[in-house]
Amino acid sequence: MALARTRAALALLLGGLACILIGLLYVKFDVIPPWKNLGTEVAASHLLLSAGYRLVRHRFSHRVTPWMPAFAFVAAVLCYSGAAPWWAASLLSPLLLAFAVNHLSESGALCQRMLSLPVLTHFGVWSYSLYLWQQPFYLAKTSFPGGAVTAFVCAMVAALVSYYFLEKPARSWLNLRWR
Repeated sequence: MALARTRAALALLLGGLACILIGLLYVKFDVIPPWKNLGTEVAASHLLLSAGYRLVRHRFSHRVTPWMPAFAFVAAVLCYSGAAPWWAASLLSPLLLAFAVNHLSESGALCQRMLSLPVLTHFGVWSYSLYLWQQPFYLAKTSFPGGAVTAFVCAMVAALVSYYFLEKPARSWLNLRWR
C-alpha cells in the first residue's frame, strides 16, 4: 500500500510540475494558446501538487512548526504582487499553497480560529460554485452597467443559486445513494 501511495504521489507531483512547465513555456516563448488565456493545463498544477503532496505529507508533518503554513500562504500571495519576479506566480505559488493547505492542521491556534470564522467557512462551502461562475462574469465585466462590481455581484448570485438549487441537492441525493 505504501508503494502504491508513493507512486500515486509521484505521478501527481510530476503532473503538477509538468503543468508549471507548460505555463512557463507559454510565457518564456511568448506562445499564446488559441483560447487567449492560460487554461486548465496550467491551472491544474495547484490541484495536482496539493493532491500529490497530501499523499506524502505525513513524512514531513513532524518537522512543521505552527508558523510555517501561514508563512507559506503569505509568501504565495506575495508571488502575485508586482514586486515578485515574473515566474513566481507560476512556479513558487503552487508549491507554497500545496504546503500551506496540507499543513493547516499544524498551523497555530490563531490561524485555525481565523479560518473557522463563519464568513470564511461559508465561502469554503460555496467555493466550487464561485469557481465555476466567476470566469464567465469576469470575461463579460465590461458588458455590465457598473462594470466589475456588478459582474462580481451577479457572479455571487449565480453561484449561490447554483449551489443551493443544483449542487447541494445533487450532493445530498448522491450521498444518500452511494454510502
